[in-house]
Amino acid sequence: MATITFRRIERGVPISEEALSGLMHSPVIIRIVRVMDIASLSTLELLEYNITKQDIKFAFINGVIELDLNYLNANPDPSIVSRIVDGQYDYWNSRKFKLSELGLYMLSCL
Repeated sequence: MATITFRRIERGVPISEEALSGLMHSPVIIRIVRVMDIASLSTLELLEYNITKQDIKFAFINGVIELDLNYLNANPDPSIVSRIVDGQYDYWNSRKFKLSELGLYMLSCL
């Protein structure tokens, strides 16, 4: 079975066609991809679209969205990623996310 060479968060592993298919059939992921489009949105902006922090975390962990490093001046605190994954939501409110390469690919497929 072939794999697609998108990197998943912090792992650098390719995503399988089965995993991609699962993400493409996830209503939460599709909604986030459509809302974000090519924009960079903060957590609070995503919440305005009734996307929950759990939904954001799910998309982040699966590599569909990523931190916008331009917004972080390209020098992010290395602990930000682990704090987001661990659910320490106080670090979320001032963060901006954008679609990852995988998210942009999914957007082009919609």
